Amino acid sequence: MYEVNIYKKIYQDFQEAATNIFGSNLIFAFISGSVAKQNLTVNKSDLDTFVCVHQIKHDQVKLFLDWSLNYQCQNSLFVPDCKYPVEVVDIATIENMQEKLLKGTYKISLYWNNGENFDALFWNTILAGSKGGFIGKEKDFKVLERNATKTISFIYKELITKLRAGICDLSEKPVNEPENNPIFYLSSAELEQISAENLFKNYLAFEEDYQKFNFNLSDTCCATDLEL
Repeated sequence: MYEVNIYKKIYQDFQEAATNIFGSNLIFAFISGSVAKQNLTVNKSDLDTFVCVHQIKHDQVKLFLDWSLNYQCQNSLFVPDCKYPVEVVDIATIENMQEKLLKGTYKISLYWNNGENFDALFWNTILAGSKGGFIGKEKDFKVLERNATKTISFIYKELITKLRAGICDLSEKPVNEPENNPIFYLSSAELEQISAENLFKNYLAFEEDYQKFNFNLSDTCCATDLEL
């Protein structure tokens, strides 16, 4: 555990970069993940950032991407995630995804999700989770945060109910669907071998913020059923 001053410096650096790069296009931005929770692990953690803008401008995205990777590479605390280094999303996309989630338009699977479905769940999980170094229009953000909490709570209730019932939808892979975006970060071989109970335990270990999604675990599963 690092001193609060270290996190404060990271937050300030991030806020300065986001403000300078996105300017008036910025609606809000924050740090998520281990840095937001103030429990980063040296040489393991990366810097997870989420930026919401009025309009995607690729030159701004590139500048912010370059800043994030350079900042992490020059800071011995971090190991950058080069596959998904930053999240920059326009407000219309977030609002559209939240509307579809609330209406049940997206069919979220435990394992087989196309890119749009997975992004909708992933981004809303970030919006409902821990945040550090927040900057921007808090009023606009709070509406999205409430919607995210509501939708994520409902979706995870459904997924947990499936797991409790032993419904593992490995066989539900869509025809000609090349994408595999599992809610649980496991390889195909692990997915074929693992039980619903262990999948649930894997989720609990991965998502430390699940308590914030405002549902009681006992509503959907029993500790003795899962052998926790």
